[in-house]
Amino acid sequence: MSEKRIRLKRIAIKMPNEFRCNALDVEAYYSLGGMNYFTGRSDPRGYWFSIQPVYVDGCCTSFTAFTGVKHLLKETARFSQKAMDSAASDPAIERYTAEFMQQHGLEAENRSRDQEMMI
Repeated sequence: MSEKRIRLKRIAIKMPNEFRCNALDVEAYYSLGGMNYFTGRSDPRGYWFSIQPVYVDGCCTSFTAFTGVKHLLKETARFSQKAMDSAASDPAIERYTAEFMQQHGLEAENRSRDQEMMI
């Protein structure tokens, strides 16, 4: 087991925008860490969250590489479902999501419950 993922939410985004996306996927996950050959550094083992701009069209989801961000929530030695649930409810996730949207000029789209995007 290298990763466990939980999609926390999919936020509908107004278009047009710099990413050409219509949604943001916010996920929490556990990673074993190790060498990251794209950045040239070693990532710590622990609980992370990511924000990824995506384009959703029906049941298909596409994304552009290197457009999202990730942030370490808690470094840990091993996986625990209880700790994963705790990390997934960290208030820092909401703060970083709001900052990401503000930095890139993204606006959430208001949708009724029956118009929500497929998850």
